[in-house]
Amino acid sequence: MRSKQQPQPHPKRPMKLSTLVTLMVCSVIFSVLLVVYAFYFIQITKATRAGVEDTAFAIARTLADSPEIKRGLSFPPEQNIIEPIATAVQQRNGLLYAVVTNMDAVRYSHPNTQLIGQHFIGADLQPALKGQENLSINHGVLAEALRVFTPIYNDSKQQIGVVIVGISLQKVDEQLSRARWNAIWFVLFSAIVGTLGIWGLVRVLKNILFGLEPHEISSLFEQRQAMLQSLREGVIAVDNKGRVTLINQAAREFLFSANSTALGEAQHAPLLANLKDVLASGNAIEDREIGCNGRLLLCNTVPVLNNKRVIGAISTFRDKTEISQLMQRMDGLVNYVDALRSHSHEFMNKLHVILGLLHMKRYDKLEEYILQTAQNYQTDIGTLQHKIKSPIIAGFLLGQNQPSGRSRHYPDAGRGKSYSR
Repeated sequence: MRSKQQPQPHPKRPMKLSTLVTLMVCSVIFSVLLVVYAFYFIQITKATRAGVEDTAFAIARTLADSPEIKRGLSFPPEQNIIEPIATAVQQRNGLLYAVVTNMDAVRYSHPNTQLIGQHFIGADLQPALKGQENLSINHGVLAEALRVFTPIYNDSKQQIGVVIVGISLQKVDEQLSRARWNAIWFVLFSAIVGTLGIWGLVRVLKNILFGLEPHEISSLFEQRQAMLQSLREGVIAVDNKGRVTLINQAAREFLFSANSTALGEAQHAPLLANLKDVLASGNAIEDREIGCNGRLLLCNTVPVLNNKRVIGAISTFRDKTEISQLMQRMDGLVNYVDALRSHSHEFMNKLHVILGLLHMKRYDKLEEYILQTAQNYQTDIGTLQHKIKSPIIAGFLLGQNQPSGRSRHYPDAGRGKSYSR
């Protein structure tokens, strides 16, 4: 039973540069904004709470220092002059209540006038009756409130009562909510600015990288390295300061010897001068012969331009000795081909001679001619090709071994023609 071949998993598609940068920067910005928001909210909450408490204490102290409040405590609650003052303060400052009691905790003011003359409810009043300001959150007759207690002293510095100011916790929560929204708007504004910054950063990076993705850049870099190292020509590149930024293996073999390990020594001066000339002028130099490290190099140098500005130079060079050898081999091959073309023409002439002798039925002459031709081939060309293996020398000798003066004429009696060798 044939087993089914498992499908090969598709290679995971690399993440785009824009997506990668966006995710990284967004994660950083989100983390920072989250921490900032947490600290900001905590600080704003504390500051808002402290502000409400300070406001409540300020109102309570103002009431406690009021001469009318002190004078009103000297009368019984029925002859109350404190209630109008406390009610006005309560309404003006948006308080839940402003209550004044004597040392027996009897109320002299309250939003509910029916409770005036009755005892204040709450154990948190006791520290204030002992001359200590205190703060508490408690649920009284009206609602749960932030309550502050301030003792009242007469002109003789004797405590004669207590002022209680209550602020509704709902109002405190509203102020905290406004502070929270301020923090949220700050975070949203920062997020919008960060988003615009990310967008601009991605566009700048794409322009710098010519729209290439990271995996494409990596692939191009590996291909370029492999290509440079596989070249038989030496390649060396410099920046606009003349510093070497790239050199392949062939260039190292050309330029560096056992006693030379750095560019800039005397034997490398012509090559460096060539690069500096191109950097200075911005014009390419083609097929210039330079001596370097005891070798004669054929060098081509071109500038590297960016927005019509020279940012470097690249020089490619090869040992001219190899090029000269190749040219000599090409010249020998050309001579060899010319000699073969000449011998092909001579061979056609011989075929015409054989055809003429056949037509004349001069078989004796034909046999003599064929034997003579074979003997000449073995003596001249065959021996030359077997003994001389170099196509350059063989081509030269074959070109020199053209038949010039040796010829035989075989008259064609029927046509009046003659064939020569």
